[in-house]
Amino acid sequence: MDNLRDSVQSALRDRYAIIRELGRGGMATVFLADDLKHRRKIAMKVLRPDLAAALGPERFLREIEVTAGLHHPHILPLYDSGYAGGVLYYVMPYAEGESVAARLRREKQLPVDTAVEIACEVADALDYAHRHGVIHRDVKPDNVLLEEQHAVVADFGIARAIAAAGGDRMTATGVTVGTAAYMSPEQAAGDKGIDGRSDIYSLGCLLYEMLAGEPPFTGPTADSIIHQHIAAAPPSVTGIRSMVPAHLDHALKRALAKAPADRYPTAAQFAAAVRSAMLAGTTTAAPGRARIRRTVALVTIVFALACLTWLGFGWIRDGERNAGVLPRLAVVPFENLGTGVDDYFSEGISDELLAKLAGVRGLTVIARQSAMQYKGSEKSAKRIGDELGVSYLLSGTIRLQRLPDGSSRVRVTPQLIRTSDEAQLWSDTFDEAISDVFRVQSVIAERVVRASGVALLSGEQQALQSRPTQNLEAYEYFLRGNAYFREGFPVRPVLRDAIAMYEKAVELDSNFALAYARLSMAHGGLRWGDHDPSAERLAMQEAAARRALKLEPHLPEARAALALYYYWGHLDYDRALNELAPALEAQPNNGELINAAAAILRRRGDFQQAAADFARASDLDPLGWSPALEAGNTYTMLRRYAEAEKYLSRWAALQRADVSVAYVRLMRGDGVGPTRAWLQQRVGSDNFARHIADAALSVGNGRAAALVRSLCGDCRDALTTDLGLDYDPGPVGRFMGRALLHSVMSEPKLARVYYDSALRRLTAASN
Repeated sequence: MDNLRDSVQSALRDRYAIIRELGRGGMATVFLADDLKHRRKIAMKVLRPDLAAALGPERFLREIEVTAGLHHPHILPLYDSGYAGGVLYYVMPYAEGESVAARLRREKQLPVDTAVEIACEVADALDYAHRHGVIHRDVKPDNVLLEEQHAVVADFGIARAIAAAGGDRMTATGVTVGTAAYMSPEQAAGDKGIDGRSDIYSLGCLLYEMLAGEPPFTGPTADSIIHQHIAAAPPSVTGIRSMVPAHLDHALKRALAKAPADRYPTAAQFAAAVRSAMLAGTTTAAPGRARIRRTVALVTIVFALACLTWLGFGWIRDGERNAGVLPRLAVVPFENLGTGVDDYFSEGISDELLAKLAGVRGLTVIARQSAMQYKGSEKSAKRIGDELGVSYLLSGTIRLQRLPDGSSRVRVTPQLIRTSDEAQLWSDTFDEAISDVFRVQSVIAERVVRASGVALLSGEQQALQSRPTQNLEAYEYFLRGNAYFREGFPVRPVLRDAIAMYEKAVELDSNFALAYARLSMAHGGLRWGDHDPSAERLAMQEAAARRALKLEPHLPEARAALALYYYWGHLDYDRALNELAPALEAQPNNGELINAAAAILRRRGDFQQAAADFARASDLDPLGWSPALEAGNTYTMLRRYAEAEKYLSRWAALQRADVSVAYVRLMRGDGVGPTRAWLQQRVGSDNFARHIADAALSVGNGRAAALVRSLCGDCRDALTTDLGLDYDPGPVGRFMGRALLHSVMSEPKLARVYYDSALRRLTAASN
């Protein structure tokens, strides 16, 4: 830098006397100097020599003349510019005050009214410049100076001049126009035709930081921040600082919209919206007796209302709990801001949060199957709430950053939204080393519970803070295994990939009980899906379950794994239910456990309780077709046709195949004629036989014969199309299906052949 200073002093000694260096950045070094002609202090910015050479002085100076013509009280004027002795420079007044960046470093957050006033003054400057055809391109705290408590925007148009003069040659210099933390999505994407709305976005980032204490997006690298500007929704500022008026938060959200068309058209309109928000919201009171009296009166009224509200909500909450109504929450899969190969990680973290929250008795948590329907959805929180019947949504973003040194960081930005009015109740940003991922999960779960107004019971706090493994590499393999398990359960060979991942996880951490539990379930899934009914597979299922239980006797997943071993492996329904009971006690709102209990109860012959449990599992999983179908079929067996139609109609709406509903109506006595018309209206004639075959198979009741004989004579064609099913039921399922179909078509001899084949297959599997 001494060489640069000497070069500048040598080139400009007749006009300026360099005093000292004030600072330096990616494009220039700033010197404090004396203007020898006008006897005043000035700030001189000297471009990096390599940048000056790449730009070419003539084009740069021609472009900067445009900004020299800007005259506005909140724009720092340009005094001079030139090129001398290989030095490309421009001169501005020396501002005696500090920058907004310096004040933020000292205070972190500014008073709301101060931040708004600064933003409005900057907006006024931007609006003036935009009307004169000049875009700043680098609005940030360092470029906003405070003189006599007023904002003055510096470097106005300099970034524009550099970009316009540099063209494609900028790449060679390594200089990026703009600053990552404040860069609009279109500028980050390299769009050529950006306009004033890009500056409005940057100003929104600046106001956000003045209020929240940090920009809306942060990260370990500029690339990670830029990616968030393009893809992620910023956390609500009211979730970080509750004193910020809601109207101001709304104005910020519009300024930070991803699409320029969704932002304020002009900076003046943004300033007007911000000022209106302050009038509509609560701000720092102005001095004066009248204002003080109004404030005291307002505080008194608010306090009284708060007391009434507290009492009222206390009564309401007690009433809800007495009526058995619990707050309903859905965990929407967090958006992956990393690479596509990291989807397993973001989904895995979402699943782990769901599992933790499902263990809180005061909450009803929607099952994963239904929540997954909203992965990447553009639907509003209110609409999702209406569709799922939930009061709260937990959503967010996750980015897994793998660093060159081999370490990793994870950035999680969760937000809890009340669906009735889409108010953000809580939000935060966690930018941590990967080793802190379990602490982050625990903090998120605890804060969600508190924000939902639920008190944690004894033991629930400890469960939320549990850490499944100390080995982070093992945890990543575990999450990969979960991704395969969810995809493959229960009939696809991809379960073998899940097993490989779980085995790698327990190899890295032999005390990883949760991974052993899932490993046992995956082994059992292969047997239950009839891909590998061997005794060796059964032994592996048992060994993994017992290892999990030995490591953590109270782990719900370990108990569930052993229950499935007795159920799938030995058809020992009583022992399976005994093992499942502690898991249900620990996680009473876990839809998957409830569904498993219902299946075992039905196998044992307890149809009444099985139907109730299937129905409860379906209510916890309103968009999952399987529990709805099982609830409907079980109620049909009990001849409780109203309940059967309710759940089969839910299944039909999800699967677009409502033949079982027609069958229930026939059983209830609606008659063949109306049922035929109802079916033809919905399924059409092309796949009529196939759907009727499905209906016969789904109920396995002799009364279906009337339906089959009356509605189609070619249903036996379905026998050659794998029974019309959209999945592979395995050899036992295929034999049973054909047996049922021949039974309802009054062909008992053929039915017996297939029943015998199914029995032999089952006997071989159990030996």
